[in-house]
Amino acid sequence: MDPARPPLMTHTYSFDRTVAFYDDTRGLPAPVLDGVVAALAMEIRAAGGGPVLEMGVGTGRIALPLAARGIEVHGVDVATSMLAELLRKGEEQPADAAPVWVCRADATHLPVGDGVYGAAIASLILHLLRDWRTAVHELLRAVRPGGVLLIDPDGRSELNLELSTQLERIVGRSLRAGVRDAAELDAFMAEQGLEARPLGPFSVERRTTLRTWLDRLRANWYSHTWTLDDATRDAACDELARCAESRYGDLDAEVADVHALRWRAFRLVGSPARGDR
Repeated sequence: MDPARPPLMTHTYSFDRTVAFYDDTRGLPAPVLDGVVAALAMEIRAAGGGPVLEMGVGTGRIALPLAARGIEVHGVDVATSMLAELLRKGEEQPADAAPVWVCRADATHLPVGDGVYGAAIASLILHLLRDWRTAVHELLRAVRPGGVLLIDPDGRSELNLELSTQLERIVGRSLRAGVRDAAELDAFMAEQGLEARPLGPFSVERRTTLRTWLDRLRANWYSHTWTLDDATRDAACDELARCAESRYGDLDAEVADVHALRWRAFRLVGSPARGDR
């Protein structure tokens, strides 16, 4: 980390409130996680190796498995409780694991030097950032020419996407602060002269119920409801439940929920794109 660039906190979401259930709701089954981490490690080594910068490192669900494969990770996050959980989990790492260093910092003002990383990772964070383009430029600044950006821009399953879209219709406005989907990210990166190369395919299918999703939305588990006050959220979830029951039937019936991971790699072939920040 670069002490010449002290952390600057701007408007962002902190996941401190989710630390108790984050890994249960955003984690991946071990075989899928192993496949993702193996693909990321291959990209990192092909770009010359670490260290790697991870924006929104959270509880270390990506950083710790990479470190177990010998890749040093420097992680930033605004949520101190998430970083504390990462450090707790890090005590269980294999003795020969590479280090994971962490720092509390804002994604739009990274306390790192220019071109010092072989790779940068951003998983399930760009959708949270109103100024996500500045965050991407910060990653481009931090990664050396020939390095690679590894981004998973959209963590929504099919049911999550369907219900969150309906919820936005009910409240009459967008509830997603940052990047909307992988296509929007790919178009922006193309403007920077970078081509998206999808990784995978990786997907997860879980058995769940619509009632489970609705209860979690009502309980404020997911970031797209955090800008709603309690009364608005409750009323919107009541209407969403009626719509879901009308469309799908029994809300307690078990259904399949498919989550297709949208990891993509962007290789920097020349000087990093700077853009206007």
